[in-house]
Amino acid sequence: MYSRFEKIITPVFIFIFAQAASATEIINKTASTEIRKQTDALSYGAGFDKNLQVGSVLGTVIKSFFSIMGIVFLILVLHAGYKWMMANGKKDDVEEAKNSITRAVIGLAVMVAAYALTAFIFNQIDQIR
Repeated sequence: MYSRFEKIITPVFIFIFAQAASATEIINKTASTEIRKQTDALSYGAGFDKNLQVGSVLGTVIKSFFSIMGIVFLILVLHAGYKWMMANGKKDDVEEAKNSITRAVIGLAVMVAAYALTAFIFNQIDQIR
């Protein structure tokens, strides 16, 4: 059975652990409040809007992606045009440049179609709400 020492120490340990658990809860609430204050101050200092919506962020990401893809298209066409100009009449080099331009234009067409589809879907979702 339990010794006299164990009978005295057990309730003391239970009391200490219960106090530690409630103190941990208070510390967690205080810490989370402090963390929230600091992140709010950081976001305000960085110029972020707290009222951002997922749609506006997603729109910005999509626009940035399409801008980068447009730059890639321009670089591909310029590179293929340079290769065509420097081909010096070699049919293989000219065909390779033509194929590069064709692939770049097809990629641009796919990109524009994807943008049109995305815009259509988001407009339909906005009309539903």
